[in-house]
This record gives sequence, structure tokens and C-alpha cells, in this order.
Amino acid sequence: MNMIDVSHLTFSYKLYSGEPEHTNEKKAIDDVSLSVRPGDFIGILGPNGSGKSTLARQLTGLLVPGGGFVYVKGLDTSIPENTFKIRKTAGIVFQNPDNQLIGSTVEEDVAFGMENLGIDREEMRERITTSLEATGMTACRLRPPGTLSGGQKQRAAIAGILAMEPECIVFDEPTAMLDPSGREEVMKAVRFLNRDKKITIIYITHLVDEVEDADYLYVMDQGKIALQGKPCELWDDPAGLTAHGCGLPFLRELTCMLKEKSSRLNHVLSGILPEGEQELIRILAAMAEKDDLQPEKEPAAKMPSSGGICLNDVSYSYRINAKSGHKEESGASNALEHISLSIGPGEFVAFVGPTGSGKSTLFQHLNGILSPLKGTVCFEGQDIHEKGYPLHSLRQKVALCFQYPEYQLFEETVLKDICFGPSNIGCDPETCLEKARHAMALTGLPGELEDHSPFSLSGGEKRRAALAGVLAMEPAYLLLDEPAAGLDRRGKEQLFMLLKSLNRDHNITVIMAAHDMNDVAALADRVIVMKEGQLMADGCPENILGDESLLDSVGLKEPDSVRFYKALCRQMDCPESGLPLTVKALAERICLMCGEEKQ
Repeated sequence: MNMIDVSHLTFSYKLYSGEPEHTNEKKAIDDVSLSVRPGDFIGILGPNGSGKSTLARQLTGLLVPGGGFVYVKGLDTSIPENTFKIRKTAGIVFQNPDNQLIGSTVEEDVAFGMENLGIDREEMRERITTSLEATGMTACRLRPPGTLSGGQKQRAAIAGILAMEPECIVFDEPTAMLDPSGREEVMKAVRFLNRDKKITIIYITHLVDEVEDADYLYVMDQGKIALQGKPCELWDDPAGLTAHGCGLPFLRELTCMLKEKSSRLNHVLSGILPEGEQELIRILAAMAEKDDLQPEKEPAAKMPSSGGICLNDVSYSYRINAKSGHKEESGASNALEHISLSIGPGEFVAFVGPTGSGKSTLFQHLNGILSPLKGTVCFEGQDIHEKGYPLHSLRQKVALCFQYPEYQLFEETVLKDICFGPSNIGCDPETCLEKARHAMALTGLPGELEDHSPFSLSGGEKRRAALAGVLAMEPAYLLLDEPAAGLDRRGKEQLFMLLKSLNRDHNITVIMAAHDMNDVAALADRVIVMKEGQLMADGCPENILGDESLLDSVGLKEPDSVRFYKALCRQMDCPESGLPLTVKALAERICLMCGEEKQ
């Protein structure tokens, strides 16, 4: 018996725009059929809004088919009497952990599902300990979920599902908000459950590296299954993956790029499918010439401009309200410690660091949402917390897009939501509409979404809608807390093009928090490293992203291209010179090393 059988599944959402006569439907699943065997590791890829999350809810009985059928271990999900058995068999980890955290402490939250299943208390304690260890959350065992960072909340939610040990677990982008160390911990736990516990895994993600060793992959687009096959089969169709908003694993992408850029490398690599980095490195090292490696001048860090935002010896702390579990100001639990820095007009700054390092707390100081317990925050030379300072004016100039975009969406329609900011600062209705539609175009939101409820959008669409609402106010400084998390490859590329354009063409200062060093390498001209509320380093991307010991000390990883290039230089026994920060830059460097002209 298969773990899951889906046949000709269809499902539509009703879209409400505030006007009953304008209510219509959006088809989220369109004639999907698939089967999952017990013990399989199945990956599901696809762009935002393709129906992946809706399918995840269908597979766990949280939604009932509009047409066709879904069977979970032989149980029809459309029959109410089967609901309890289905949910005991198949668990789900949501994209946003706040949707499934309800306990007063992490320990209680992990225990909640097991209590509903009637697990013995002694076994519950053992499972709690094991699941918290697997997700790196042991130290947070007694903390209220409301005091955790976004990444920590996600790990707590995963721990709660892992502790229940269902026969099948559906993961809906569980690592989207995690730092690299947290991601490794989660993936290690997922693979352990699949390989050692024989739990069936259905894993939804935009990170193709996470499903390289899956048994089978499905690529969804516009509610349909657009591609399917074993990973190696899909990687051999890069054009098809790109057309459906997916990318390639790093090694495959690099190999394809090398073949495209060099006729010599294309000849050598044709018919060769490197099984790992070391094999490809040996092939390239044998072809490369050391003489082609000319040492380059070490890049200098970009010095911050005068003016702009300036923090002087800023400290901030939280305490835990025992009743509510909410964070409150106090002299305990330092979140920021003696932060001094300045960010000038026109910079593109990336803050990096593990979850809980203080990045989000710092961002909320930059536009006055939080007030420092010690030190000062100045904008254009003025202390923003002086009596009479117009904070509403500051927040128009220094705009913040939160880590979870749905937290700042509240209007009946997408267009009304985006219009809210301009309206709030006194723009007339016609100007509000003009600014809102321009912001939608900038962020790639199609016009047909204007009258849709923002809560009916996919995770990636919500992120773009929230960003559009911020851009409609035409800020001079744009604060983005994990802006690319949850975005598909296409959406991420569109976002990055937009941010580069805003920064270079419109001189908007962009300040973003990020976990993915590949994203940082592609965008930032200055990188600031944080850990445990302190500044660890501040410099240009080449110096920061090439410092393996620094990144390791804060739980981050070098960009893939930097790591590969360093390994290639070690294989050739030659010095590193001018680190390539992106796959494209790496491919061009390798072509030069192999005697090809730069294209």
C-alpha cells in the first residue's frame, strides 16, 4: 500500500475583495496525480503561487479535495471519520512557525502533539529531549515561544512534529528563515528520520541543494505538475527548470556555465557528470595554468559616509513577562551590546549573523520602533528620541519591511494595502493609486492581484506586496529583514534586480538582514557581522565573505563560489587572488585559468 495516492486532484480558493459581487475563485490545484511509497523522500519544487503549500495541506487532510481524491495510507481524506487517523499518520511543518506554536514554553509546545496522541509521560520526556537536540533547541527548552527569533520558532515547530514520529511528515519550506547552521541541523534531522526511522518525507523547498538526494522530484507550476523525475534527470534539463522558476544545485550550475563559456571546457566536460566537487576540482586543476593567476589588489572596505543613520554605544535588553511570554524592556537578556556604527546615503549594507544575533532588534532601532536603553540613535545629525522629534517623518524616510510580511498586511485588497502608506502621509487618492501601482510594477506583482485579498496571496506574493507598500512611500532608506526568504529563484532574481536599481539608479540606501551568503555576495557593498547582540566585523564583501574562520565562529558559511575557488587553489598549490563571489564570477575566473578569454 502506498503512503499517499493522489488522483486528478483539483482545488480552488474563493477570493474575497470586500465586495460580495466581486467574489471569484482561484484554481490552486489543477488535475494533480502522484504516488508516494512508504519510506520515500519526495521533493516538491516550484515558483511561489504554484500550489505547493495547498498540496501540502491536501496531503495531510487539512484541506478537502474539490475534485479527484487523496488517500493517506488507504484513508480517503474527504471522509470526516478518517481525519484523526490521517493526522496521526501524516504531520506537517508549516512555512510560518507562528501558525503552530501554542504552548507557554518550548517544552510544552513540543509535548502538545504527543499529549493528544496519548504518549506515555516518560517516553514524552525522552522524545522532547531528542527532538530538541536534533533541531539545536535544547538551550531554549524552558523559554516561551514568543521570545524566540524567527529561526528559533521554526526549529521549535519542527521539534514538535519530530517528537510525534508520524509515519509521514510534510515539510513546507521549513528552513526558509534559518541560518546555515540551523538549516544543517534540520536537514540532518530530516534525513535521519527518513533513512534510520523510515519515515516518509515530502519536502517542499526552493533550495534545490536540500533535495539533491531525494528519491523523486515534482516541479509544480500554475497548480499543475510541470516536471517530474529523479533529481539527476531534472538537473539534465536546466532550461525546463528555469522556465518553471527553479534553479540548479551549485555544482550543476557551475558545470553548465563552464560549458557555455568555454569551448575547451565544453569538450572536456561533455559526457562527464562530476559526482562531487573534488572530482570536478581535479579535472579543472589539471587544465588550469598557474601563470594565469595574477594577484589582485586586496579590496578596501567602503568607508561609511557622514550623515545618514548613526548609532552611538547603543544597548538594548529584553526580559520575559512570565504571564504573557512577551518581550519587555529590562536590564536582563542583552539583545544589543554597545553598538556603534554609521550608515550613509547610497550604501548597500548587509547584516549577517545567526538567528537571535540581534539583527531584527537592531533594525527596529534604525527607524525608532524601539528606543535604546543606553546610547543614542541619530538620523541626519538629530537624536530621533529627543522630545518633539517627528518619528512619523523618520519612518517615511527610513522604512522597514518586517521578517514576516503578513504581519504588515491588513487591508481588504492588495491595492488598498499598498495605498495605505502614501495615504497616511497625506497623499491625495489619485497620487496614492499612482504610487501603489508603480510599486506593484517594481516588485513584479501583476495588476490582476489589485482586488484580491492580501491574505489569499502565496508567501512570496505577500512578501512582494509588503515590499510594495513600503516602496510606495518612496523612502530614502529601505530596511529589509530577510527579504529573500521564501522566494523562488525567479522572484529572488526580480527582487535583487529591483534592489540594485533602487540603490544604484535612485540612490536609495538599502540595509538588509540575510542568512544566505550567496545572496549577500550578489548584492552588498558592505557586510556587517553580528553575534549575540555584538558587532563582530564590518567590511567589504571580499574581506568578510572570504574569512572562513570568522563566518564559522558565527555559524555562517562562505558563498559556494568562494569555497569552491579556495579548494581549487589548494588543489593547484597556488595562492588565492581576488575571490570570485558569485557563480558567474567563478566560471569566468576558471575560464581565464584554463586559457579562455573573458566573455
